[in-house]
Amino acid sequence: MSIDQSMDPAVLEIIRTQREKAKNRKRRPPGVSTWTHRERYTDGIIDSFNVVLVTRGCRWYHASGCSMCGYSNDCDISGEDLKMDTQLEEVERSYGGQPLIKVFTSGSFFDDAEITPEERQRVLDSTKGFLKKSGGTLIVESRPQFITKEELETAKATLGDIELTVAIGLESSNDGVLKECINKGFTFDDYKGAASLIVEAGAKLKTYLMLKPPFLSEADAVKDCIRSIRDLSDLEFPQTISMNPMNVQNYTLVEYLHHRGEYRPPWLWSVVEVLKEGRKVLGDGSWLLCHPTAGGKSRGPHNCGDCDTRFLEAIQDFSLTNGLDALDGLVCKCEKNYRSFLIEYK
Repeated sequence: MSIDQSMDPAVLEIIRTQREKAKNRKRRPPGVSTWTHRERYTDGIIDSFNVVLVTRGCRWYHASGCSMCGYSNDCDISGEDLKMDTQLEEVERSYGGQPLIKVFTSGSFFDDAEITPEERQRVLDSTKGFLKKSGGTLIVESRPQFITKEELETAKATLGDIELTVAIGLESSNDGVLKECINKGFTFDDYKGAASLIVEAGAKLKTYLMLKPPFLSEADAVKDCIRSIRDLSDLEFPQTISMNPMNVQNYTLVEYLHHRGEYRPPWLWSVVEVLKEGRKVLGDGSWLLCHPTAGGKSRGPHNCGDCDTRFLEAIQDFSLTNGLDALDGLVCKCEKNYRSFLIEYK
């Protein structure tokens, strides 16, 4: 695993300063979060039960941090708040029999520094208990360096007939973007190695891509995202690709730039363009989806305001069907402004 912090030192200092602000603010008491939404998975549309556990936070966040991520801002907490059994009891009270469970940890499920092996085992055992009637699927997330053959084998052995999907936040297949725009701390080759382990272990692969990290123009961001989808398709790993348009999270470099008028989240026009072109290059057996966070708001992907709802509904329909016809007929007077924006900030 190669970790090359080649981002400009001055920019890294802004990331660190923003993180210190997060530590010094008054925070709400931590607690496990759960919610349910409908989404497409394999051959049908099902209910997904989403769980965010309180953990020690992403190791990379504590060491350096990605330019856009504020998920670990509430993770510098006491051990008393980390009681996994108490959290899982709360999860059990909220669980309603959904066949798909996603467990988010603000970092890496397979990182012992974030979740101890004993805590991880309790999560796997509990999930198996939840899903034993429906068969179902568990989705977890991890950075590549923590995905090992041994960890995958342990998880698969515990879950038995329950399907395991491992998601990786790749963001871009371009190493320059990963280093200079995101400060991701790993390379595309690192991702490919971990992806191979996941597939070889008999688990399923999910990959997150980011649309419009900082320091990319709107036009370049669209090109980068489409190229990344093409590069993933070339790997010939059947997978789900979740394309995430940037949203401005608290105490991040992106928020710093946004407040200075130096960053605008992507247009929904760009989201639609990436989905259209990405679906065309994606191979059979793979799925492309998008669930914009803060869509239609100033801190999330948006157009002019008049057409945002229609665009977001079309994006949701596309994510459920992967049919390009869901994106047909999207028109608005703001398209002219969008096209001008592409040229002006190219």
